[in-house]
Amino acid sequence: MSETHIIGAVRPPWTVDDLLIRAEIYAGEKHAGQLRKDGVTPYISHPAAIVASLRLCGMQEPEVLAAAWLHDVVEDTDATLDDIFREFGPAVGSLVGVLTKWTTREAYYAAILSAEPRAKLVKMVDLEHNCRTLRYLSEKGAQRKLSEVREVYVSLEAELEPLYSCGWLFDEMRAHIRRFEQA
Repeated sequence: MSETHIIGAVRPPWTVDDLLIRAEIYAGEKHAGQLRKDGVTPYISHPAAIVASLRLCGMQEPEVLAAAWLHDVVEDTDATLDDIFREFGPAVGSLVGVLTKWTTREAYYAAILSAEPRAKLVKMVDLEHNCRTLRYLSEKGAQRKLSEVREVYVSLEAELEPLYSCGWLFDEMRAHIRRFEQA
């Protein structure tokens, strides 16, 4: 196998900027017409907020940011994980695979807790952003989501806080949990 073929097999043939633009466009196309729980906000605002929050945490790795754009497409659209691997390569596909709920809530969170720190950070940012729309859920749905937040947050804060510059994220998570406990 020539060096060109080896490099092509390891690294997808696009630039970092292309990867992020392609992920944003793909997510936008797949989530077209979907709305957030408020019934007004386009769904694509959610992955956009996740990417922005990850950048605030100091995350600059293009594969992680691309996975953040794509983290809900397999769950919420007709896209498959095979599509993600084919379109965006194994680094992005693997992260999206970890972030996709395939099974029971317990098994999913066990997988998150054993995942690499980058996937855990994406999940933490995702959970925090989802907490902002709890008022649009039923009381039971909001309590279930905050219970998940508490389970994951408590397990991940000590691990992630020293790795990333996102004290604000942990402050927000604590505030969401306090509101849950006071309700």
